[in-house]
Amino acid sequence: MAAGGLALAPLLIHLLSRQGYRRAPWAAMQFLAAAERRSRRRLRLEQWLLVMLRAMVVLVAGLTLARPFASGGTLLDALGESRTDRVIVIDDSLSMYAEHADGSSSIERARRFASILVEQAAARDGIALVRAGRPARALVDRPTRDRQVVERLLGEWTGSSAMNDLHDAIHIAAQMLALSDVPPGGRVCYVLTDFTRSAIDDRAGAGDSREPGHIDRLVFINVGPPQRDNLSITGLALMSQVVGAGVPSRFSVEVSNSGSAAVEDAELEISLDGVPIRSMPTGPISAGESITRDFDAAFARAGSHRLRAKLTAPSADVLPRDNERFLAVEVTDGVRVLGIEETPVGGHAYSGLFYYAAAVSPDTAGESARGIAFRCIEPRGMDQEALDQYDVIVVCDPRQYAGDWLNRIERFVRGGGGLIAFLGKNADPSALGRSDTSRAQGLLPLVINGVTHFDEKAGLPRFEIADPRDPVTADLFGNPSGGLQRAWARACWRGVARDEDRGTATHLQLSTGEPVAVSGPLGRGRVVAWLAGGDMSWTNLPAKPDFVPLMLNLTLRAAGDRTAERNILVGEVLRTRYPARLARGVAQITSPEGLKFRSELVSDPDGAWLELDSLEEPGFYAIRVAGDRRDVAVNVDVKDRDLSLADADSVRKSFGNKVQIVDEPEELMVRRARSGGGAREFARVLMVCLLGLVVVETLVGAWFGGRR
Repeated sequence: MAAGGLALAPLLIHLLSRQGYRRAPWAAMQFLAAAERRSRRRLRLEQWLLVMLRAMVVLVAGLTLARPFASGGTLLDALGESRTDRVIVIDDSLSMYAEHADGSSSIERARRFASILVEQAAARDGIALVRAGRPARALVDRPTRDRQVVERLLGEWTGSSAMNDLHDAIHIAAQMLALSDVPPGGRVCYVLTDFTRSAIDDRAGAGDSREPGHIDRLVFINVGPPQRDNLSITGLALMSQVVGAGVPSRFSVEVSNSGSAAVEDAELEISLDGVPIRSMPTGPISAGESITRDFDAAFARAGSHRLRAKLTAPSADVLPRDNERFLAVEVTDGVRVLGIEETPVGGHAYSGLFYYAAAVSPDTAGESARGIAFRCIEPRGMDQEALDQYDVIVVCDPRQYAGDWLNRIERFVRGGGGLIAFLGKNADPSALGRSDTSRAQGLLPLVINGVTHFDEKAGLPRFEIADPRDPVTADLFGNPSGGLQRAWARACWRGVARDEDRGTATHLQLSTGEPVAVSGPLGRGRVVAWLAGGDMSWTNLPAKPDFVPLMLNLTLRAAGDRTAERNILVGEVLRTRYPARLARGVAQITSPEGLKFRSELVSDPDGAWLELDSLEEPGFYAIRVAGDRRDVAVNVDVKDRDLSLADADSVRKSFGNKVQIVDEPEELMVRRARSGGGAREFARVLMVCLLGLVVVETLVGAWFGGRR
């Protein structure tokens, strides 16, 4: 419309230029007027021809800037040209390593078909690549016409073994195409995947379509194998609370059958530090079922060790990449505990931590045959204490102390340490709820609502085990001679657990239902709250034999698994703590393939940290900082182990009805790849016409002017 309006401008100028003249007779002009009348017809024809040429120049210039297009299948197809922006989404998750009958994997087939799509794209088509392994991300931030860049990225692509993130990958593709300037019908997204149910899962809910916008054609190409039986190791875990040198520890390994038939002849091989130590059959595993096998392993020395479980599966297993599981184990020579309490009048014999110290570390030197080293200081000594030298901090009857003690304790726990809080008659529970980052929630795993005093005349409540399967109290269950069930409480703090879904657990309670021992996670660490005081003021439990194993187990519970932070999944961030003396150190990392790289440690007031986010190869990584050597185990996420094929209805339910599904890419993909966008552009043709009109108008104007 605007171009048409501008095209009238030369005509209007011509018409206006003929008005406004004043006629004045002049004898000498009569001869010129006679000559003008003889050439008037020719001049008028020349003027109108120039007006038409100039109007056409303006019109074509406007149309060129507007970049007009027409739908395909018309008579104008021969004049226009198609231009398409293509985003190729490659599923590089764990399931894409499934093997086909010819020995190739799904990820190799995806790369090959992606290369075909790139080769068959027109020179003016833009190409972008998106990987769908979690986290999904674009390898090219926008469609590019540089084929060398795209071909280089495809050649270097090795896959990720991470969990599938196909929905976010297509969302990224839609965002790219939303910025595309190609005409409608030219925004295409190809998805190369194996069509597993976990990948196609409709996260939007039943009946709620997640049809992506800004994509004109969404083509799903199936590169998965016809045979989809899979047997995998889905777990390798430490069952013992602590691992000591020379003491057998219990481990468990879980094997799952995601295939359609039972498996009879699989076998497990257990290796310790690269040396096989045990081989055992799995026994029969029904389709869709899992089995667990326990075994013992002994470690000759303290330090970091590597435990590996390998599954020898039958030939029907098409995904061998999840047949191994790795576990980094830290064998300890003891748990280091720091007690914090004001020295009471009368000395340590009247301390609230007296009975705890006697239970976990009865030797006067603080070194216990039970594997726990205990040391106690007053709150004012916290400023000079290096907290990273300890595994657990025990606070008795905390109150509002001066200094930065609470923030330091919180950083210690969030970084992976443990905290035990004994709350007795002199405690102020709010003192553990006013740190800089935890004002609303506090450090405790439960909300304190005051003290409950019990009436001795009505009978004092007894202690009860909340869960007989709880490893903290399992040793005490069914042992009447230990005295736990005969112990009473005349008072306790009243509390409500915060959130059991996040790992909060009640280990011990009273017969009236009040919790006494509650633990819960805080960051990477764990907090244990004891609500009946640490001395004999409120309860006689410290005088019972069961108090000793109970305190030992609670301490180990607070200390947690030292190597939990060193056993991660592919794609997760590794964050492991180091002593403050290594704050400026440089870590030397060796990958499972033997590649070496470095990373600097990050320091804070209470220690140092190593943080890595590029561990995408499953296996053991060796990390050395000065004389400190550690192992990190990286495992595949077995949530992607089920290779069951999703049907077409599930795909359209998740991604909308515009989805085109290609089940046999060898036959159908070439035709789809060559089909261009649905619209034809005419900008280039119009540009050529515009240049031609300008040249013609210039030559005609010069010729007419010369004749005059």
